[in-house]
Amino acid sequence: MAEIAPTDPRYSEVLQFLYREAELLDTERQVEWLDLLAEDITYRMPVRLNIRRNGSSPYTEETDIFSDNLASLKVRVNKLDTEYAWAETPPSRTRHHVSNVRVKETSDPGELDVRSYILVYRNRTDNPAADIFSGERQDVLRKVNGDWRLAKRLIVLDQAVVGARHLAILL
Repeated sequence: MAEIAPTDPRYSEVLQFLYREAELLDTERQVEWLDLLAEDITYRMPVRLNIRRNGSSPYTEETDIFSDNLASLKVRVNKLDTEYAWAETPPSRTRHHVSNVRVKETSDPGELDVRSYILVYRNRTDNPAADIFSGERQDVLRKVNGDWRLAKRLIVLDQAVVGARHLAILL
């Protein structure tokens, strides 16, 4: 499908969507973030492969670090406001950096294929160490009632082994 030029108004709309999403996640407004999601969302982070040959996929289709739909994402977000969110008590300080945004049309005129690079910084309590997650997000954005919604997200981290103690944050 055709790549959308930065001069196309849809490109700017996609950028604003991604920046708004990052702001919501970084300011602990995950409940508002849920409003950005389509009802049929798939939200996956597969395990990265170390060996890649002949243009094969950089990740496995058999094993995911997480694989969520709207219901499970709501559970994850709602848990953050309970006493059972031990991994996020107190909450992490995060910063989501989004770059290298590429937007393409799809066969569905109401959807766009969006690829972007992410760098997520996370620090907790008074610990001087930080977790850094680097990777690519492969998204499908869908126009719903005039607004863009995230319909599909595949997160491919650059790390084959995630060294973080937990992934309670949203990437």
